[in-house]
Amino acid sequence: MLFIRATKRLLLVAAGGTMCAHFSMTLYTQYHLRHGFKSIFENQFQPVSGTTEERITKARQPIVEAVQALFEMTHKDTSNILALFSDDVVYEDPFVRCKGKAEFFKCFSLLPWCWEFSTTDQFEVTHHKDYIQIAQERSIKFFNRKAFQRSSVLLISLDLVDGQEKIKSVEDQWSGHPILSPDNSPRIGWLAVVFRKLNAKRIILSYGIQMNIYSYFQNSKQNDLDDTTVQLVEQTMTSHRGD
Repeated sequence: MLFIRATKRLLLVAAGGTMCAHFSMTLYTQYHLRHGFKSIFENQFQPVSGTTEERITKARQPIVEAVQALFEMTHKDTSNILALFSDDVVYEDPFVRCKGKAEFFKCFSLLPWCWEFSTTDQFEVTHHKDYIQIAQERSIKFFNRKAFQRSSVLLISLDLVDGQEKIKSVEDQWSGHPILSPDNSPRIGWLAVVFRKLNAKRIILSYGIQMNIYSYFQNSKQNDLDDTTVQLVEQTMTSHRGD
């Protein structure tokens, strides 16, 4: 009995510590987005120009269009763009980090469950040797919340595979602030990376469960459950979308 009580206490302490760490990193990330240092990406690389720019712009147009479509939730079928991404592609924004095609596209497949709409107000593309830099303004509306505007810089890192450029990583810098990492924030950067990884898995798991429950009760309309029960579940699930 003593062992069981001690184990329960340890689990409670671990769970409490994890929740406190998650809450603290969320607050710190929000503080960084408002008051943190700005990105210096523009000073590190020079954009291509002249005939090289024309050639690269044309060759990379499918990549640019694919990324824009993912953020606008207009890609109903992602199978036709899988070849544009490397197998170990990484997506990062201030709150999530996804690695690999499966996790990458799973995150983007959840956007219609979180966002009511996402429209592009500004989309300026600059091509670099191994990067595509996109300055964008986007109007976003979560379900049950007011619409808002988000300005960000997308840094799309490219890798040459069998003579074809593929997307190696997509970094979404909100409001011109770089994503926290050990390189720019040695004291807390490593913790920020762990936080984003775990947060991505939490989001995928929680919204995945909600989607499965919602789909189950949708299918149950044709089975034994009465309409009142189905409607109650639909209202409950809809009220949590975007939370």
